[in-house]
Amino acid sequence: MVDPAQYQQRLKNFDFDVTTQRYVMRNTPGVELRSYFGSTAAKMDGSLNLAGIADPAVDALTERVLAAKSRDELETAARALDRVLRAAHYWVPHWYKASHHTAHWDKFSRPETKPRFDRGILDTWWYDEGKAAKLVQKVAANPEAAEGSGPSPLLIIAGLIGLALAGYILVRLRRPAKKQ
Repeated sequence: MVDPAQYQQRLKNFDFDVTTQRYVMRNTPGVELRSYFGSTAAKMDGSLNLAGIADPAVDALTERVLAAKSRDELETAARALDRVLRAAHYWVPHWYKASHHTAHWDKFSRPETKPRFDRGILDTWWYDEGKAAKLVQKVAANPEAAEGSGPSPLLIIAGLIGLALAGYILVRLRRPAKKQ
């Protein structure tokens, strides 16, 4: 276990065995590929090349991606780069989910065709007066269900205190006893 400052320092100096990192790429890859996978970045403290990739084949393919003159050339070069990177086992992919769950009041409407790379909640949803009126009628017809539908605040606080206490006890049990 290290504190956050030491963790950041270790990342900058590549002083770790395993770490997790989320790489978010643009739809059209660009010069950031050099920072993530380039040999020059592997030698630079604080770079994004956490795997220390210093491979001439990766550098050449990165440059092919950057020099692509058409979408077909770009896709071919990017797929080749992806195959080389995956074959070297530099990382274990995780944090992927092909769908998103949202919780919302049923008083909003959405377009039938959803945005391709975004949930579009703020940009494409709209307040639907008809749905809102139905929701108000539903609540008015059964006010007890709307009022007492969740746990009481005291129950939530008691649960949180119980969790904190259990965590404290676990930490205390895992520490070795001090010698006197």
